[in-house]
Amino acid sequence: MFEPKDVDSDDVTYNWSSYSCRETPSAEDYLEYARMDLADGTESRNLINALANAKRALHLRMEDVCLGFGCISLTRVKNFHLLSDYILKCGLPSPSVLEKFNKLRNVTEHSYEVPSLEMVEIYTGVAHLFLSATDRWSVRHPYEIDTCVTDKSGTKQLRHIFFNWQKGEVTLKIRDLDSKPYEFPHSITYTNKDKEFFDWVTYGVKHSS
Repeated sequence: MFEPKDVDSDDVTYNWSSYSCRETPSAEDYLEYARMDLADGTESRNLINALANAKRALHLRMEDVCLGFGCISLTRVKNFHLLSDYILKCGLPSPSVLEKFNKLRNVTEHSYEVPSLEMVEIYTGVAHLFLSATDRWSVRHPYEIDTCVTDKSGTKQLRHIFFNWQKGEVTLKIRDLDSKPYEFPHSITYTNKDKEFFDWVTYGVKHSS
C-alpha cells in the first residue's frame, strides 16, 4: 500500500478549504487581555488575571488546531497533555516544551499562590509563539492533494489524497492503470484512530505552503 514517503513533494498539487478558529473572544483576544493585565501593573490581581488569560489563549488555540485537523470532538483530548500529543502527531508546532512549566502553573493555580512576574511573562510569551506558529492554519486547511504515484507492481496509481476534517478521515484514491479516470476501486480510508491518518496529515502539513 502507498505511504507518504512514496509521494514526491515536488510533484503534487494542493487544494484548500477555508477554516475559522473560534472568535468573540478569540485566542488572540485572550492573549491581548493578558498583555493588558500586565500593562496595568504587577500587583497580585494583575499577575493572576494575566496568567489566566494567557492560559485561555494557549488552550483555545490548541483546541481549535485539534478540531481543525480531524479531532472531531474535544472529549478525547480533555487536558493539556492530550491536546499537545494530538497536535504533535499531526506534525504541527506543539507547545510540548511547556509541559513541565504548565505543571508548575497548575500547582500555583490550584494552591492559590500568586504567580511570579517571570512565570507570567514566560507563559504569555510561549502562548504568543504558539499562536504565531499556527496562524497559517487558522484560516485554511489542505483538503486534497493531487498526485500520480505508481506502486512497485506497476499496476496501481495513487491519484488523490483527500482529507475530511469534519469526520477525522483521510482517503487515498487509488486506481488501476486501465481504470476510467474517475474510478478508484482500491481506495482506502484511515480515521483519526489509525497511525496512518497522522502519517498522511503530517505529510500534508509538512509539504504545504
